[in-house]
Amino acid sequence: MNDRDEVQRQRAEGRYALVVESQPSDEAGWRALRRALRLSRADDAWLRDHVPGEVRRGAEIDLLDVLERVRSAGQVARLVERASA
Repeated sequence: MNDRDEVQRQRAEGRYALVVESQPSDEAGWRALRRALRLSRADDAWLRDHVPGEVRRGAEIDLLDVLERVRSAGQVARLVERASA
């Protein structure tokens, strides 16, 4: 097993989380972030309560795709290894 396969396995086990580092500066930014995370308008209050912070766990979705979408939406985000995984 190579390093990439190991990282993919760890992400699939939920060992990583996507963290958005700061809040969008305007409403258009919030909409772009919500679209990048594929959340509905009904999730807006939840999103605003959790940013900055963890917004996705690895076992829920492929985080590399989500990370790229969030960064493309102009947000600073990173993957972190979860201590409680």
